[in-house]
Amino acid sequence: MISIPAGKALGLYDFAGKELIKLLVLAPIIIPPLAVTMGIHINFIKFGLSDRLLGVIIVHLIPTIPYSIRILTHVFEALGDKLEAQARVLGASGWQTFIHITLPLIYPGIFSAGIMVFIISFSQYFLTFLIGGGQVVSFPMVLFPLVRSGDRMLAAVYSVVFIVAALVFTLVMERLFKDEERTNDHFYL
Repeated sequence: MISIPAGKALGLYDFAGKELIKLLVLAPIIIPPLAVTMGIHINFIKFGLSDRLLGVIIVHLIPTIPYSIRILTHVFEALGDKLEAQARVLGASGWQTFIHITLPLIYPGIFSAGIMVFIISFSQYFLTFLIGGGQVVSFPMVLFPLVRSGDRMLAAVYSVVFIVAALVFTLVMERLFKDEERTNDHFYL
């Protein structure tokens, strides 16, 4: 929901400071997480988001949003806005244009961004540990202590589960994408 309008704005429109904003979008990737996480944690404590699932979900947006915005920016740059303009000329409202034209066209980009976001979020240990305060347990919260304790065999098994989970998620998304593609092909025929 955040990446689609941001990607569209950065991909289709020219405005002052566009290149600076593209660079700033990458800041969460460039700046070490430790440098900003402590400040975020203090604010999350103030707002009651610390030690809560909602807080962990929000903080996971920080390392994932840059990737999804970048992917969708490139998708919108490649697609352009000619089909949307044609839909509007033919009388489609903004919402109809988005649902029937834009969304089906950017679906592969959403799919790619979704996989990337899932894998990055799934692997966040430090952010989950700090913001979740040990109350929110994710897969890396279980895996990393095993690595530190020296139980390499169990850590290896959990690592395989980690890899399989990411692979299954990718395959399920791919399957949904292909089913949707087939449905759309039959619709247009």
